[in-house]
Amino acid sequence: MKKFSIIFVVLIFLSTGGNARAGGMIVSTGDAVAELEIQLQALAQQNRNQAGTAAGNNKIGGDDTEFYLKTARAVITGQVTPLAKFALRFSADDMGKNYNSPTTSSGSTVKALDAYVQFNLGSAFKLVGGIFPVQFSRTGLTDPVRLVTLGAPFVDSFALDSTGLAERRDRGAMVWGNIDLFQYRLAVGNGSQLPQKNAGDQTLRYNGRVQFSTGAPEKDLLYKETYLGQQNVFTIGYGFDKQDKVSSDIYGLMAPYSAWTADVLLESKSENGGLGLEYSYYSYNYNNSTRMDTLGNYVQGEGWQGLFTWTLVQSGGGIQPYCRYTLWNPNNPSPGSAQRNLAAGLNLLLRGDNLKWGLEYENVSFTTQGTTYDRQNYEKYGVELQVIF
Repeated sequence: MKKFSIIFVVLIFLSTGGNARAGGMIVSTGDAVAELEIQLQALAQQNRNQAGTAAGNNKIGGDDTEFYLKTARAVITGQVTPLAKFALRFSADDMGKNYNSPTTSSGSTVKALDAYVQFNLGSAFKLVGGIFPVQFSRTGLTDPVRLVTLGAPFVDSFALDSTGLAERRDRGAMVWGNIDLFQYRLAVGNGSQLPQKNAGDQTLRYNGRVQFSTGAPEKDLLYKETYLGQQNVFTIGYGFDKQDKVSSDIYGLMAPYSAWTADVLLESKSENGGLGLEYSYYSYNYNNSTRMDTLGNYVQGEGWQGLFTWTLVQSGGGIQPYCRYTLWNPNNPSPGSAQRNLAAGLNLLLRGDNLKWGLEYENVSFTTQGTTYDRQNYEKYGVELQVIF
């Protein structure tokens, strides 16, 4: 517990003073520029009746309480010339989490999430190559430190994993750009490794996204869930994701995976902040209603999430009450499969996203409860401190 106390003391000290801004220059020579941003999220959380689940035995109840560094990331971005840009994102997330393995298979807690180069051939045509997020949902393309709630909606995690990569990323190439109020993204990559019996028959993963915007345009590769009432934003987006032969049907025959999503973001601007609404719909098809993820969730089906925010800011600080509701209806009727999630909380914006406290209550419920504790209704309480510099 001593090391976690030190972490919180250091972060509390950072939150009470100084005029640090997010990002710092590490190289600046002519057109060549590189900047470093450090992202930290320290979390104290209690999961009611989930102690056994956290320890790997979902049949044992009891409260699970933990203090850990949920997010620890270093982001390096820059350019060699205005024509060629790059990004590197390293993470050591979940440091100190209960029962979490202290090392990865490579023997280190640090892993590379993103590593790509981008060639700018005009605002309407940009070419990206390397490792980068799958171009699918809006929340999946939002940096964790730019989320409103303590975590992304759980339905985002039901998308296909690319073998060997974390957090729905892929190795490949992408073209994207903005044409007036319209944005397009189209990517192709290695995707997920095929089942062993099909291992010699590689297929590619295709994913993409289109978005129409009014108000302030979004020109960054990653999105934000809220602009803290600083601008008027209205976007409508659609994304797709597919790869052949990476799934198997109920008879064990190879089958394709496909998914699509649609989303809307509306945020108003006022003198002291603004209101925000976000809605996303998801549909996943693995051609197998019995397919499950590592946490025991049935991942074929439909779901949606809605987020409401009310931001009150003044001179860079303020408060942000919010509420997110998520619903998942899988194609499997088993008890504990269909679930609902309600998260309500308050962000204390000491310096926007760069320095904030997050307080959240979360209720997880199931249409028909299962027999194990992880498939029965439970609650979460969390306090998070976020620092970006």
